[in-house]
Amino acid sequence: MKTHAQTRLLAGALFIISLLLSSTCNAQEIEPGDGIYKHPRNSISLNPLIMFLPVWNIQYGRYIQPKKAIHLNVSIMDQAIFNDTKMRGFVLTGDYRYYITNERRRSTYVTPYLRYQNIQYAGNGDEIQQRRMSGGLALGKLYYIGDTFFVDLHVGLNYTPTGYKVKRTDGNVDVEIPRTLYGLGPRIGVSVGIGF
Repeated sequence: MKTHAQTRLLAGALFIISLLLSSTCNAQEIEPGDGIYKHPRNSISLNPLIMFLPVWNIQYGRYIQPKKAIHLNVSIMDQAIFNDTKMRGFVLTGDYRYYITNERRRSTYVTPYLRYQNIQYAGNGDEIQQRRMSGGLALGKLYYIGDTFFVDLHVGLNYTPTGYKVKRTDGNVDVEIPRTLYGLGPRIGVSVGIGF
């Protein structure tokens, strides 16, 4: 748990540093066009729902056009989740957002996304390996509080076309048991961050 606490402190320090830098630099804003209001071109955000879990998470976003933006979300984990079970690995998620409405204080967007997950769970002689691709579509709402802070909410569907393997140790023999995890599932998320 010491490593978990250090990770939380590092994430918090990075967030505060980004905030200080954004307050001392001139904001890079999109030039208005087609009735679009100005917005910061870059953003950094964190998921508050997992701040107390053994997961380090950060997301970077950038407008590439007034109504289009790309986002990269990285989650890293290497912690003991139970006394005899350890979780380690990473998750990468890429979003391509199209803003249906793009106002100064609130915006609505739709985003297709792809996700790659590589996670291992080890404990009680079993090792579960999850290496899979998934993707889907989400609808989101972006709320700006002032000119810097924002809250980002989204909900959608996630489709997982691949499975995972359970590697079980029985004496000196390793047995791999394939498992399937197909089908649709929900994607619900919230993040808080700053634009600069």
